[in-house]
Amino acid sequence: MITMKKHIIALLAISGSFLASCGGPKEVIAVETVAQEKPVNEALEWRKKSEATYIQIQTFELARTRLEVAAQRIKNPVVFVDAPFLLLNNEAVTKYFDQQMTPGEPFGLNQVRGFARNQYNQEAIDFLRFCEQSGAEIFLMAGEKESMGVIEDLAKMDLVVQPSMIDAEAQYGKYAQNMTMVELKDQGRIALVVSTSLGEATSLTGMGTAVGENMAELYSVLGNTLVLFPNPAFN
Repeated sequence: MITMKKHIIALLAISGSFLASCGGPKEVIAVETVAQEKPVNEALEWRKKSEATYIQIQTFELARTRLEVAAQRIKNPVVFVDAPFLLLNNEAVTKYFDQQMTPGEPFGLNQVRGFARNQYNQEAIDFLRFCEQSGAEIFLMAGEKESMGVIEDLAKMDLVVQPSMIDAEAQYGKYAQNMTMVELKDQGRIALVVSTSLGEATSLTGMGTAVGENMAELYSVLGNTLVLFPNPAFN
């Protein structure tokens, strides 16, 4: 009897396999999908904290002090400003990178401006007004096509800013070959560069990358001209 049962079970198993292969009834297996939570980006979390805002206000004040001194010794001074990370609203920029981007993904100034809905940092706007009052021309560290929307927004606030001529495509927070900066550096007109990245100030520093460079030596030469804001979300 036991042998007979084994044969019947084997035949049933073969029949089941045959039916499945012929498009017959198939067993439906429920698969539970587990949603994976997005890992927390500690750098972006830091940008949301009060300390980040305080440091930015403090650094803008340092930039004012540097410009006051430079404007007394430089004829027709110019100031270069990092557009996406300093001018646009901090909260909106942080939300953009937290929700729309993955680390290391390239982005455009127009994309971030659109997400920020043309909102700007009041500290940055006040700094631009101070630049104008000090007789300094203001250049954005971005090309004409990328920065036109920002230029138009600032014009509505009675602020005049100009684009830079960028060779190839700028990589915000990493690298930019700024031909306008090179030209004005040669003319001795750069009073200040305010940025969140040494890479974007390559045309001033002459460095291809900050890695392995002597920061003490760089600061001794450019400490009064290059004011660097912390931006852990990118560097």
